[in-house]
Amino acid sequence: MNDLLDQDYSLKLAKKHVEEYSKQDSIKALHNEAMECRDCEDWLEIGLEAFRWLKQADQTIRQAAVEGFAVSSSAPNSIATLYRAWLRPCDRAEGLAKEQIGRGFRLKNLTEFREACEFVRQQVRIIDLEDALDEAQQGEVFDEVFWQRAALKRSDQSDSSR
Repeated sequence: MNDLLDQDYSLKLAKKHVEEYSKQDSIKALHNEAMECRDCEDWLEIGLEAFRWLKQADQTIRQAAVEGFAVSSSAPNSIATLYRAWLRPCDRAEGLAKEQIGRGFRLKNLTEFREACEFVRQQVRIIDLEDALDEAQQGEVFDEVFWQRAALKRSDQSDSSR
């Protein structure tokens, strides 16, 4: 068969095209992986853009308050809600990024995205601590049931000491 292939140009051309066609399957798979990597980069970039807007809004509200502008009392809660919402897809994005790295791809915006995730996690930790302090200062750490039980216990102790 090889002798025939070497002599017949139509068979040589057919062989060449069959080989190219056979390669397309692996080329298509590589293309799909590259597109998934690009989609992941795009998603990270969308997250980074949202992070930049959120961080700017937070800074603007803080600066406005420092400079004496009337800032809505709901603004801090809105910022906190947005920070928490921004964090929700981070673990999924990190998982997709790890898949791409496992395939040998480098994501151009992954370091910046990870830094943004850490910044937002830190902001949420601070917000949670501030909320806990506010609750403690307002006496909201212990609910009504706690106070009722405490009153009963004091009453029982006072009755037993008589």
